[in-house]
Amino acid sequence: DLNKKIGYISTESSVMEIVTRLFSSEGKINSMNLITGMFNKVTFDSITNTADRVYEKKMYFYYTPGMTLDSLAQTARLMVRFYGCEIIYVDYLQDLTVEGNKTMVEKTSLKSKTLKYLAEELDIPIVAGAQLRRDSDERRPRLSDFSDSSQLEKDADGAILIYHHHVNKDKPEQTPEYNSYLLAEKVRDGMTGVVPVMFKKEYVSFHERISDE
Repeated sequence: DLNKKIGYISTESSVMEIVTRLFSSEGKINSMNLITGMFNKVTFDSITNTADRVYEKKMYFYYTPGMTLDSLAQTARLMVRFYGCEIIYVDYLQDLTVEGNKTMVEKTSLKSKTLKYLAEELDIPIVAGAQLRRDSDERRPRLSDFSDSSQLEKDADGAILIYHHHVNKDKPEQTPEYNSYLLAEKVRDGMTGVVPVMFKKEYVSFHERISDE
């Protein structure tokens, strides 16, 4: 929600990459044109109009490769204290660094619990991207597919999984076609369900579509 003060903490994508995606999605501008600088006057006008709209918003980005869990918590507290951020996005959970001699499952569990407690301490939503197990690519994913730990499933107030259904999988000679869905598999105090969507690669964004089921 661009009307809220947003904090975005990334361990994977640089601020420039994040802003490029934001401009592409918000302004419906082909992301490759932004990356290469190859665009016409119409596209340039769209960029300037998008820049004006984005400038009015309150968004704060922080990027550090290999960020530690302690550093993330400190950054989130500063975003709330100094900028009044009302929601914080973390990209992404498994890429956070946990110091100490722990197993991957123990590390992921600690990350999950820390974000849970941090959201309660700051009294704001914290939305974290997380990986699923690789074998979930070939089927409809489930909550139990969260990579490395079931603690994510337990701690999350809400969990939305992305599912790309390979429509013509049995016809390898054809160009692959997919129907995409957002699966609201866990919604605390709310209803679960399926939202049919289209992923527009050129705009790096999902758009709701009429169900084909």
